[in-house]
This record gives sequence, structure tokens and C-alpha cells, in this order.
Amino acid sequence: MEQQELMMVEDVYEAIKQAGYAIAVYHEPKKRESWKKVIGSMLWPTKDPDDAAKLWSNCVDKTRPEKLDPEQYLWLKREAKRCGCHILHAFDCDFTEYQRSNPIEPKDEVVDLFAQFQNGQRSLERLADRLEKIMSGDGLHNLPERPRVVK
Repeated sequence: MEQQELMMVEDVYEAIKQAGYAIAVYHEPKKRESWKKVIGSMLWPTKDPDDAAKLWSNCVDKTRPEKLDPEQYLWLKREAKRCGCHILHAFDCDFTEYQRSNPIEPKDEVVDLFAQFQNGQRSLERLADRLEKIMSGDGLHNLPERPRVVK
């Protein structure tokens, strides 16, 4: 996946707006004009779409008291990444003075996890072989006694 070009944003509210737009348009490309209703309804599915859009607008207006809660922010960040928008991650890294990282692609993660699984399986097989050798012979009789715990 290509790295998204750096988008300069003024503040976290602008980054959140851009991520919300990207998510809404990704999921409902024909509703570009009403994207706030789309993202609002995704965040607050029990609300009327117009009310959800208004709440979204209030949450991304720094002068308003309504704000997203941390779980909603993290959902936005993960969903934006799934849609190919990395603006929130880039903003977080820049703001907190961390080096930016690249997103992990699911197929790459599957390959990595499968390799880890195979390595673990081989390690378990080696342990089983060692235990079998110890248990099936004189090796078992030569084991040192376990130290006793005195209370």
C-alpha cells in the first residue's frame, strides 16, 4: 500500500474531520454531500442521521463542549486506516514527537503470524523429543531432587 502523502492540518480537529470524511466517502461514495450524516450515523447508530450529523459537527468544533470520547477517537483512527487514510496516525506521531510508522497490511501480518506459529510448533516438537528421551530411559533416574521450600 502506498504511503499517504503528508496532509498539513492545523489541529487535531481538522485531522479528525478529514478522517471522518475519508471514512464516510469510503463506505458511502454516493453520499459525498451528506458525509456528516454517514459518519455521524456510524458513531451514533441509534440517533437520527440529522442529529448524528449535528453531534459530529459539534464534536469537531473546538469551541463547542461536545467531544468524542477516547474509544470513538480510536475507532475513527482504526477505521480511517482501513480506508487508506492515515491522517490521524500521522498527526498523533507529529504532535507527540514520535517517528511515523507504516501501517501493517493484514496479508503481511498473516504471513508473519504463520511463521511465528510454525517456529513455535517446531520448538514444542523439540521440547517433546527431549522430554521423551528423559522419560524413557535411565535419564529419569538421574534427575536431581527438587529443592524443598521451607516456610
